[in-house]
Amino acid sequence: MNETKSVDFDIIHKLLMNKTEHKTEKPNIVLSECLNMKPVRYDGGIVRDPFASVLAQYVNYIPVCPEVAIGLGVPRKRVTVVRKDKNDFQLVQPETGLDLTQRMSRFSEEFLNSLEDADGFLLKSRSPSCGVSGTKTYKNRDGTGFLYRGKGFFARDVIRKLPELPCEDEQRLKDMNIRMLFLTRVFSHFELRKALSDVSSMDAIRDFHQRYRDLIKAYNRTRLNNLDRIASNKKDLPLSKAKKAYQDKFNKVFLKRHRIDWEKLPYVPQPKDTMLYRDCI
Repeated sequence: MNETKSVDFDIIHKLLMNKTEHKTEKPNIVLSECLNMKPVRYDGGIVRDPFASVLAQYVNYIPVCPEVAIGLGVPRKRVTVVRKDKNDFQLVQPETGLDLTQRMSRFSEEFLNSLEDADGFLLKSRSPSCGVSGTKTYKNRDGTGFLYRGKGFFARDVIRKLPELPCEDEQRLKDMNIRMLFLTRVFSHFELRKALSDVSSMDAIRDFHQRYRDLIKAYNRTRLNNLDRIASNKKDLPLSKAKKAYQDKFNKVFLKRHRIDWEKLPYVPQPKDTMLYRDCI
């Protein structure tokens, strides 16, 4: 059966209107709507996640359910990811024969292009749309021929289009090291965004760099050297170019996962709330 229903882009704009009016006060995280918020899972359920619940005190959530946004109901027939070849995937509904690939791709593109001031994504594991990990991938459109567990359609588009933003799911965040890195990336991205939002001189960049210097050094000495040069601005770059250069380099500092002795660092950009780590494995 061919797909006939178009994406309702009014839904996208309604989703994005959920952003707080005080965007500079807290980080903004895109959250799978089935995590603590609404019973929009395929079976009409809701997932209670303690980490997302505690984190809500420190961030603003932008809720999204890609499957509902493209017109699928609650509850709904099973949706699966099918791999056609190495880099070509389909999103199908085996029982109805619907090919949802183009519909989901259009939604992802429109949603992500319209998204402003986001600092990260916290998505639902194993979901055919949102899964950052654990999503079953099949060989056949009828949902047979299991191949492996990978990523969902929407999550894959997020990681491809916005690699500078942390994107995790609630299951991966049970690992302490992954959780610490996620929080560090979210809050550092937010603080940099805030610091550079109204820059009138290099002083704002230097102040930010000085505060983060030890953390950058713990992660990537090469990036630190690059950022030192940009912050010193010995080449006398125009402020707009120096700002962009610093932002681009800084966003790449935390891309690789490292084991860090957090207690020895003078500054770590995350809430000092032990409840955020209570359910780590």
